[in-house]
This record gives sequence, C-alpha cells and structure tokens, in this order.
Amino acid sequence: GHDAVVSIYTNGQNFGVAWTDVRDSGDLNNRALYFSILDPNGNKVLDDIKISGAGRTNSPQVLSDGLNYSVFWTESTADNVNANSIYITKLDSTGSKVLTNQSLGTKGDNEIRSSVVKADNNYGIAWTSYPEQKIYFKTINSSANIMIDNEVVSAISGTNDDAYLVWGANKYGVLWRNVQNNQSQLYFGTK
Repeated sequence: GHDAVVSIYTNGQNFGVAWTDVRDSGDLNNRALYFSILDPNGNKVLDDIKISGAGRTNSPQVLSDGLNYSVFWTESTADNVNANSIYITKLDSTGSKVLTNQSLGTKGDNEIRSSVVKADNNYGIAWTSYPEQKIYFKTINSSANIMIDNEVVSAISGTNDDAYLVWGANKYGVLWRNVQNNQSQLYFGTK
C-alpha cells in the first residue's frame, strides 16, 4: 500500500495503531484509515481493520481510556476531497466497534490538521478550518456527545494553522502558528 500518516497510543498493555493507506481497489487514490493492535514486542494481536468510509482520510490520532481505543481522523466526502469533517470511532481490544464511526459535527468546509487530547473523561479537539484559515475548538465526552461546539480560537487576522492541543491544570492549552506579511508567529490560548 501507500502508507501515509501513522498514530500510536498505549492502553498500558498493548499499542493501538492507526494509519492511512491505499490498498483496496475501491479506495482509488483516497487513503483509507486502518487500525490494528500490537503487543509490547511489536507483534500484531489483531488483523488490520479498515475503519473509514469511502472518502480520503488524514490526521489519525489514537487515544485510550485503558479499555477501549478512541480513533479520531479527518475524512472527506467520496467526491470532494476538500469537504473534510472530523470523525471518531471506539474499538475494544478485540477490534469490535463500541462506538460506530461518528462525525463530530465540525464545519465540514475543509477541516485539516486536527489535534486531539484526552482530559479526564473528555476529549478536546482543535483544527484548522479552510478557507477561513482559523483555528476551531470543541470538546466531547467519552460517549462522543458534544460539550463545547466549534468555538473560534484564533481571532487574529492572517493565516492561522497547525494547532497543537495539550491538557494540564484543568485547562486545554492551544498553540498555533499565525502568518502575517510573510512573518510567522506562535500564539497560545487556553480553554
């Protein structure tokens, strides 16, 4: 296949791995998202599972609550690679979905470069939305119910991109890059 983007996370015993790949004839040039579990020695515990739909996938991130793996990714519609939304699914240690693929209700105009972090029983998600070139933020609970929805983080003019999200001191920290007049600067905010 054409492996592209990889994410790995441990549940304390094994490693959940998600990656984008073009391997099935039905995928054409749209990278699909796959998932597997590796033991501490790197041996596959689980055969590869295709978890995405028919669109082009990117930005996979795997997190774990100790029992299940939560996989986040962006996926376009099958016929428009610029209409990306952010999705989540949850899989148990046998690869069975305990939460089916669910769109997180992002703007859907071209969400790219998402960053996800686990915070207690919630998840924070930040991403770049094009063509606006703004950074957005939302939180969901462990059942993927939206708690904070599509808040703009970057009110600064210019090109805002490459958000990175962290959790600490009971707050989400968002770091992103802003470009104005060919000058790149980093900005930081909390939620």
